[in-house]
Amino acid sequence: MRNTLGVLLLVMVTAGPAGAAFEDIEISPRNRALGMANVAMELDAWAVYHNPAALAWAAEPRAAAAYVKPFGYGFSSQSAVAANLSIGKFGGLGAAFRHFGVDHEGENLTQETTVSLSHGLKLLEDIQSTVAVGWALNLYSLDYGTSVGGVDPGSATGVGLDIGAQAVIQERTRVGFQALNVNNPRIGDFDKEELIRRVVAGVSYAPYRGVTTLLDISFTQGEQAQYRGGTEFEIAEYFLLRGGIRTAPTILTFGAGFRWRGLNLDYGFSSGGGVLAATHQFGIEYVFPEKRD
Repeated sequence: MRNTLGVLLLVMVTAGPAGAAFEDIEISPRNRALGMANVAMELDAWAVYHNPAALAWAAEPRAAAAYVKPFGYGFSSQSAVAANLSIGKFGGLGAAFRHFGVDHEGENLTQETTVSLSHGLKLLEDIQSTVAVGWALNLYSLDYGTSVGGVDPGSATGVGLDIGAQAVIQERTRVGFQALNVNNPRIGDFDKEELIRRVVAGVSYAPYRGVTTLLDISFTQGEQAQYRGGTEFEIAEYFLLRGGIRTAPTILTFGAGFRWRGLNLDYGFSSGGGVLAATHQFGIEYVFPEKRD
């Protein structure tokens, strides 16, 4: 009974039309607050997940960490860390680690781990526009707990490749594209399961300093299209407010950010989208000071 209840709770957490492992749980609290629109976002430490092409703009090193309990449930959690840096004329490199786990009454039901390495590079740059491309290589590891009968299902690994592109047009407009798991990876030794495949396109627009609006359309294999959008307002030099919406299912989001001397503290909220509870997410990012000669 105890294991059965745990499995039911796991299904609730990862509920979705595809029902696959490594589902789409937002990594960044900032992006959660922006309706989870991110493919055309400017560089931050989470670019390895949202669009590796943004790494082409890497300058001073960045590092970030985030933590979330999806839908507020106490038996599941996701933690992640990421970092990136410039490699000069060759663009930027990024690396990240993500872990999602489900535990119930002291029993480990499932553990999902993703280790990512990414690179972004500018292909074209002139007075009016810049075009960049990027890729991310992801190592997926899945481990299930021992069943009530004492059977250990074991673990499995897989490798996925993401590709992305971004273009900046006259500084105010940024267009983005990303395709996840283009190599159609599968995980498992016997009953192989296809990992989530998704294509996202979007745009961000900053009409003037302190205001940025993002819009995405996301197509996931086997699911209906999702529309994602959000706006970020710089209320003061150190304080930002964010709000957004995502469809399929309809989820409302908002959040805030605090910036001080390279330290960024972020909070993101998303409604449950139906019968599920709301999600609160927290994260921190640090931009290392630029070296001066």
